[in-house]
Amino acid sequence: MMEDEYQLPIFGYQHNNIELGHMWANACVGDNGFNIDNYYHGYIKASKILLESILGCKDADINPENQISIDALIYPICFNLRHAVELIVKKLSEVIINIFENRNFKYKSVAIPKINLSSHDIKKIWENIKPLAIDSDIRFNKILNKIEPFILEISRVDTTGQTFRYFLDNENNEHLKKIRIIPTILLYKNVKVLESDLSKLNDIFDDLIMEYNLGTFTKKLSRDRIEQLAKDLPLKKHWGTSLTQDIKKKLKSKYDIGSKEFSEAINIIQSHYEFSRYVGESIKLKFIEKNMLFTVLDIWAKTKRVDEFFKIKSPNVISSWEEVAEIEKIITLEFSSELYTLFCYGGELDGSECYIYRLEKRLDNYNSDKSWMIVDLQYLLGNKPDLVTKLIISLSYLNQDNLALKLKERYDRYIMHELLDYYV
Repeated sequence: MMEDEYQLPIFGYQHNNIELGHMWANACVGDNGFNIDNYYHGYIKASKILLESILGCKDADINPENQISIDALIYPICFNLRHAVELIVKKLSEVIINIFENRNFKYKSVAIPKINLSSHDIKKIWENIKPLAIDSDIRFNKILNKIEPFILEISRVDTTGQTFRYFLDNENNEHLKKIRIIPTILLYKNVKVLESDLSKLNDIFDDLIMEYNLGTFTKKLSRDRIEQLAKDLPLKKHWGTSLTQDIKKKLKSKYDIGSKEFSEAINIIQSHYEFSRYVGESIKLKFIEKNMLFTVLDIWAKTKRVDEFFKIKSPNVISSWEEVAEIEKIITLEFSSELYTLFCYGGELDGSECYIYRLEKRLDNYNSDKSWMIVDLQYLLGNKPDLVTKLIISLSYLNQDNLALKLKERYDRYIMHELLDYYV
């Protein structure tokens, strides 16, 4: 085939048609790609790279020898930038709608906002969603107020996404006649700031989606705000004298909630594995008992895998599973399910709500088929030298400090201290 002929198809190429040695140059899209964030990242990154190619270097010092046609590339630069902004504003809208849907599921009286996400009018979408976002979560306040001037400026120049795409508008008038000059160095500096700010905003999106999926919130308070309220409260043992009506009034004013919601938040705090720490309380684990835990871990410490990993060289190493299997006779399904869940949580740490959910599911599995428990015990006792370390990490995050300390003291030589220090 001649070099100047089209080589088709380009889109819809199959893996088995890919030339060897060129796989690095294939873009993964659709079901083979990532998620919607790739669109936003791609557009703003393209805008930034094009600006850098114009300016000659990343620090925006003009190098005339490398300078490309500024007047031609400014259109894809600004189009990509504007589209990245539109995508992030629409994602903000989707996140806020998701928050209200979660609240409506729990509190039927919460109205779900209606935002026209098919519109390309950034300013209109922004003006509808920004106050709802700030009212929904205080973490939006600073970042949204910071990026608002840039969003409003780009929406003023290109209201509906047509200005940088076409030379003429729908009435055959030339675009940008009143603008005349776009200083690319200033634009580049702003794009770098915007890229950083939108990355921070995206992190807030991820945090909020995760938090609301955990289900710990009230009509007005997110999980994060409930945790902040917990930090503002006196220790529970002093509530009778310290949590006065005046203090309650100030807290309700600070968090913009009424008495009913304040009481609801208090109940969440004092029954929550993590938040109860702030009021000097600790929620007991459901099935783990200290002496039984020591019995199990003493056997684990004698297994060949653990002995070799920690270089103990004990004369009393357990080399056969039959000896370990004796443990099945003394532990319950409930204890085993929580032991396994505690170990796994040490690698997840994604909220105690997830811990409770996984514990319930694991116990359901054991109750339906006891062989699951045997498989899990074999896995933990025969293959996991990080068992004690992961248990201590989980216990620390679940506010079980006393038990975590006892494990540290009893099994110090079996702890992966670098891993533990990283998390605790």
